[in-house]
Amino acid sequence: AGAVRRHRRTVAKALAANGVSISVHFSSEESNSRTEQVASSLSKEFGTKTTVVVGKVQSFDDAKTTIEQILADFATTHIDILSNLTPLMGVTSKQLSIECTVNVLSVIYLVQAVVCVGKVPKDGRIVNMSSSTLKLLAPSLIEADGSSSAL
Repeated sequence: AGAVRRHRRTVAKALAANGVSISVHFSSEESNSRTEQVASSLSKEFGTKTTVVVGKVQSFDDAKTTIEQILADFATTHIDILSNLTPLMGVTSKQLSIECTVNVLSVIYLVQAVVCVGKVPKDGRIVNMSSSTLKLLAPSLIEADGSSSAL
């Protein structure tokens, strides 16, 4: 999980260094303080605008609400870049359907919401990135790779 967090932070730093406003999303209370710290450090280090969005994205309506909050927080009418780097570490088979919703369907819902609500300009981009540890062949990461690789 540490490597995945570092990877997401590296992507966010690269975008922030290039003047991109960053919205950091989390869905569990245990991630709250870490997420707030990441957003704060990006803002301080790069002078970029940041916002923190809370909530699960398990339906189009959830995604729409998330995108509307981001648009309001940044006082803008469109989103240029959507980057999703969601890990799946140590999930059980029972959790797999939930994790697939989080890692596959939520991305589809977010893309739909960005296009419908976020008013992506004609020259805008939707970038979706997903982490995969397929080359490691770690049995404990099979669910993660299956879900992330679906994208």
